[in-house]
Amino acid sequence: MTDMCDETKRDDGEPALRDADDSDAKLRAALEKDRQQARQLRRNSRATYRAMEGWQRVGSEEDWLKVCADSREQYESGRFLLERLGPSGTWTPS
Repeated sequence: MTDMCDETKRDDGEPALRDADDSDAKLRAALEKDRQQARQLRRNSRATYRAMEGWQRVGSEEDWLKVCADSREQYESGRFLLERLGPSGTWTPS
């Protein structure tokens, strides 16, 4: 096995230490890319779970039609928006 930290010259005249630095940089970049992908995967998984949460109660066409009617009523009345904004006080109706 070749010592990557050896300062001796290779056949092409470049120091072997540069190879170790390049490899470390590539490894760090690959690890950071993996971390970003893992964060995005967790974010997507949580969003998917939130989107599906509660849907196990919809077991029939009647249940689905009731959900649709309730959703339409909440949307048209503005209740949907108010529930999403929550009681944080960031929005006050005029």
